[in-house]
Amino acid sequence: MWTALGFLTIFPTPRNAGLRALSSDAAWYPFVGLLIGLIASAAYLAFNIFFNVTIAAALTLLIWVLLTGGLHLDGLADTCDVLFAALPQERRLEIMRDPRPGAFGVIGLVLVLLTKFAIISTLPTQPVFAALFPFLLAATVARWLILPVARMRRARTSGLGSDFAAGITFRTLLLAALLPISLVALGDLRTLAALLLALFIVSVIVRAAYIRLGGISGDVLGALVELSEVAILLAFAFQWPYG
Repeated sequence: MWTALGFLTIFPTPRNAGLRALSSDAAWYPFVGLLIGLIASAAYLAFNIFFNVTIAAALTLLIWVLLTGGLHLDGLADTCDVLFAALPQERRLEIMRDPRPGAFGVIGLVLVLLTKFAIISTLPTQPVFAALFPFLLAATVARWLILPVARMRRARTSGLGSDFAAGITFRTLLLAALLPISLVALGDLRTLAALLLALFIVSVIVRAAYIRLGGISGDVLGALVELSEVAILLAFAFQWPYG
């Protein structure tokens, strides 16, 4: 638990936790996601007491990003750079090792953050469960979805993504799935739509990674977290035009 918490958030953890075996702690990822979602949703409710909805949404997004230390946003930027640039596969893999973001990475970051901000500003604040639930579901499910994807074909045989994928077993996937399944069971048809939309986004990005990179990388997993969260939140912001 401490290893997962220390890797996915900025919270201080015991020194002996370290990052020694990320994949062995993967079953805790959804639980860390639940904590992130709980803090983000609580912040949204609190900010709405003192500010208008626009400022409250901006501050909530700031808290959300700070909680994760921008970990997944870094992966999103690198993924945008390599998936959208017209380059040979070898060059794409080299770019993923470069810490400097390119034009596509910056554009992707801005668009995703703007979209997330706009969605958050439309979410309800009452009743309390309805306000909490989209955040909890998005942060939890997004951190489970990367676990089965991590077991897919790798773009590189080394790196953090490969180390993470090495020990994810079927048992780990099942244990990690208990919390997301419980949340989905508490929801309604909108929850199911959110899950299906997230799965669709994941399938598109995975397909693009296979074509462009030859497989999955750690940066792609980070991008999937961000885009899955956006997809799930988007389903809760959807307004049916005919009543």
